[in-house]
Formats: sequence, C-alpha cells, structure tokens
Amino acid sequence: MTGIAREKGRRDRFLGALFGLAVGDAVGFPLKFMPYGTFLPVSDMVLWPAGSAESRWSDGTSMALCLAESLMITRAFSPSDQIGRYVRWLERGHMSSLGYAFDVDGAVRGALARHKRTCEPFSGADDERSATCSCLARLAPVPMFFGHDPRQAVEKSGESSRTTHQARCCVDACRYFGGLLWGALNGVPGETLLDGIYEPFPDAWREQPLCDEVREVAAGSFKRREPPPALDRGHVVGALEAALWAFHRSGSFRESVLEAASLGDEADSVAAVCGQLAGACHGFTEIPVEWSERIAMRQLIANLANALFVLSRESEATGAGRW
Repeated sequence: MTGIAREKGRRDRFLGALFGLAVGDAVGFPLKFMPYGTFLPVSDMVLWPAGSAESRWSDGTSMALCLAESLMITRAFSPSDQIGRYVRWLERGHMSSLGYAFDVDGAVRGALARHKRTCEPFSGADDERSATCSCLARLAPVPMFFGHDPRQAVEKSGESSRTTHQARCCVDACRYFGGLLWGALNGVPGETLLDGIYEPFPDAWREQPLCDEVREVAAGSFKRREPPPALDRGHVVGALEAALWAFHRSGSFRESVLEAASLGDEADSVAAVCGQLAGACHGFTEIPVEWSERIAMRQLIANLANALFVLSRESEATGAGRW
C-alpha cells in the first residue's frame, strides 16, 4: 500500500470514528429507556423528531463535539477549556442538535454545577453512583487527537473522564476504550482488538492496572453473555460491555450499531460507544450513506474530524505536541 493510500485509509477511519459516534447516538435515541425484549429489533435509522428532515442526536454527541472543538482550537488537551464548553452546551445549547441541551444525565449536571462554584476543571464526582456512561459516549476526539501517540491517547482518555466523572471505573473504562480506539484508528483489525486484553503499547496496563470491573470486560466477558445483562447499561462498565458485545457479534458498521441500539435501555449511549469503535474499524465509507447524509450538523462533524486528523498527522511529523 502506498503512503497516499495509507493516509486516505487513516483519514477515513478518523471520519468513521466521529460520524460513527453521532450516527450511533441518533439510531439509538428513539429507543432510549425501552426495556430489552419489549420491542422488535430496530432495522434502520428513524428520523427524530418525527417529521424532521435530519436525524438528531443527544448529549453524547454534543459533548463529543465540544471536546473536539476544544482540542482543535487550543491545539492542546485543556480540561478547563473542555468543561467550559460543556457549560456553554448546558446553558446555551452550544453544539446541540436542537439548539438547547437535553437528555443531560445527573452526573454531568452535578459536575458542571460544581465547576461553576469552584472553577475546578476536574469536577466529576468520584462515587460509584455517579459512574454513568456519558464520559465514554463522547470519547473519540481524544484518541483521534493523540492518534500519533498511544501512551498519550490512553492517559488523556482517562483524564477526559475526570471533568465530569472521577470514579475509578469511569477513568479506567475511558483509558481502556481509548486504547481500543487508538488501535482501530491506526488500522488494527477488530478481531485483534478483542483477542485478549488489547494493549496499544507494551505493558500498557502494568504500571496503572485496570480496575477489576473493567478488566473483566476487557478479558472478554462480553463474549460469554447473550446479551449482556441489563443490570444498568447507564453505568459505564455496563455500557462498555454492551457496546463490545454488539461490535463483537457483527460484521459491519450497520450491524454493530443496530445490535447496540436494539438492546434498548441506554440505547443512545451504548450505540454511540459502539459506533465509535465500529466507525474507526470499518471507516466512514462503510457507514450507510442514507444514515450519514441525514445526520444533523454533518458538515461540522466532518470538519472537526478532518481537523483532528490533520493535527494528529502534524504532531506525528514533528514529534512534538502541547500536552
């Protein structure tokens, strides 16, 4: 493969990761809170709100776009800038597909209120009750920005959780999933990513081991459950397991996202998590055109994905970065 072809393929995976997140969110949102088994498996994207010409997405994509915008504008990993943009989303609808914030989980709302009182960038609660999955649903921009450096991709993926979620399981879920996304963005096949506990660099989990719950998922718990139990797919570990279950049993982007969304419950977030990985592995060109062309704010999503690709490539060429 020529250098030009490799670069084209890598750009396609970057676009796939961010579009995959938004598409998964949009496919899953109409099924949010619907118990698994109480409805027929979804077979296509449903435009929402009804009668809309575009399919809207919810909080996970809004925060992902805030995160991507922060990385692009500051050309750095700045938690204070990131959380400031989340506040703008909550209060003024910045990066919302409807012009106002909606579907905001309590952990995020509490963290942003705490930040406004204290100006502390790492304002997430550290208790298990606040370990929701929105930190995972927005993650893709971080390993995209650090696409040239697996160590930074893993470390900063964990740091990105702490603005709104500081429970160890949240940080570790983001570290592990950030490593998976980094591998996918750099062309590692999906079967390799899920064969044992994937390490994006040697001894990745030795110095800072994954917590037991995340390690169990990484070791393949999702391969043994049909489907993963709906104990709490809003919990970060449950969402990670459900997303990997859907990805593991599917052979295409479309199948992966439909499997994830058809689990119901926290369908938007689980499908957004799955969509990031499926999009990074299969690439933007494998996302159904009838889905990608109906996504709200699709040009902005494309612009941000392309900007992160360019920044990652520039950092790789210079061997430098501002982190």
